[in-house]
Amino acid sequence: MLIIGIILLIYGAGRLLVLIHDWRQDCSLFRDGVRTMGRVSDRATYPSQNEPQTSQYLLIAEFIDGKGYTNFVKSRRHVCGSRSRELMGTELEVVYLEENPERARFAFDQEKHISWCGVIFYSLAAIAGILFIMSSIFTG
Repeated sequence: MLIIGIILLIYGAGRLLVLIHDWRQDCSLFRDGVRTMGRVSDRATYPSQNEPQTSQYLLIAEFIDGKGYTNFVKSRRHVCGSRSRELMGTELEVVYLEENPERARFAFDQEKHISWCGVIFYSLAAIAGILFIMSSIFTG
């Protein structure tokens, strides 16, 4: 019981911290980032680039940063096959950090709220871990 509790506590707390950190980084990017237009130049199959039979794609666009360098951004959300073909060559809004243009996202990828399902799930895992640890300590 003690080992299970430790594993659950580490997993739940660790994943919760990563979830909160990623969300805060995204908030910072969309609040402080530079907005520009990027041209959709390619697409990658989703969930894996090694599965060409899928009909879901991630979009890849290139954009020019403030210093004149070309950078690339890949979407986090997938797009269906026919829609991804329609978007090829079009311009979509991109947000990037001026000091780090490699940290860029499509504007449509913005998460306005934290994933509450993730917060609840990982919190419950951490709490269950604490309960398992306490149970094994106090029941000897």
